[in-house]
Amino acid sequence: MYENIQEGQYLIKLLSSAINRLPLKSPEDDLDWETLYQLASFHNVANTAYYGLLDSPAASNMPENVCSLFASDARRFSALESMQNYEVRKMLLGYEQSGIFCMPLIGFRMKALYPRPDMRYEATMEFLIHTEDKSKAHQVMTALGYSAIRFTGRSISYFKAPNMSIELMTSLICEDCKYEDFFRGILKKNLHPIKGFQNIYAMSKEDFYIYLIAYLARQYASGGSGIRSILDVWVYLKRYRPLLNYEYLTTEFTKLNLGLFSFYIEKLSWIWFGIGVNFSNRSLYEEMEQHIFSCGSAEPAETNIFHQPEADQTAASVPKKAPAAVFPKLESMSDRYPILYEMPFLLPIFWLVHLSSLLLMKFRKPNNKH
Repeated sequence: MYENIQEGQYLIKLLSSAINRLPLKSPEDDLDWETLYQLASFHNVANTAYYGLLDSPAASNMPENVCSLFASDARRFSALESMQNYEVRKMLLGYEQSGIFCMPLIGFRMKALYPRPDMRYEATMEFLIHTEDKSKAHQVMTALGYSAIRFTGRSISYFKAPNMSIELMTSLICEDCKYEDFFRGILKKNLHPIKGFQNIYAMSKEDFYIYLIAYLARQYASGGSGIRSILDVWVYLKRYRPLLNYEYLTTEFTKLNLGLFSFYIEKLSWIWFGIGVNFSNRSLYEEMEQHIFSCGSAEPAETNIFHQPEADQTAASVPKKAPAAVFPKLESMSDRYPILYEMPFLLPIFWLVHLSSLLLMKFRKPNNKH
């Protein structure tokens, strides 16, 4: 059982207020604001939640130190987003001029759908290129001042000080994934150039939604999905739902054994972020809610409502990991401590720094309230 369910549920209300631009009532008096901020920070939505606090009665009850943390995150991510947007546009123009095929992936496409792009800031931006273009892409990146810092079988990670991180992928999904054939096929159909470009492409609305759900499904199975993933589903459907070909989506989700998963995730997004929406079987969504809030409590395969007999068991059966708020993933930590982009082996040291800051926050007694 997730212990901080009250804080998690109020965080959802803050995000809904920010996205839907609606006022929010003040929370119950016993809400732990510091726990709420820690949860928002871990799920990378503190800056988004901040916009739900603006002009809201809720802010008057928040301790000053916590309010400052939310505001600081919002200012920082706004500045980072401006710099990132400038750098990414330069990179895409370089690829366009060099005739390099490139397709921006989830982070780039989703932030354009939020009320403000900094609400969906992502520390590392991912782009798909063709394998045969790696050399030309490397020339563009080095000319723009980037250094290659990590190589895998399907990606190259680039970094440019102080905090620009780019990952170039040569496949949409890992080769051992059961969705591989579908996403390999996407590259042969339904792509269209982004307006103003000839070599920078985007998937169709339907295929991108399938990619979004498939990516989320792998995260969910391994206990790594977060609140922002569900928010992405809501934001995408809010913009495109009337335009989507649901006959095509149903057919493809069924082929990928994602029909049930997509159904429940879509409904959860509407329960969380929709306006005046109610669904039956509320207990089911409460179980999903607790799983996502805890962000790592792996479910036994036989009790996982999305389990398919033929699915890969490896991700779904990983042991329960250490408290995620204490030991965040490298990407999240790198955003807080940019030196980790260049020296990821220092992660354990910065976990100690992070733990120290959590302990200081835990025992600090706020003197003032708004």
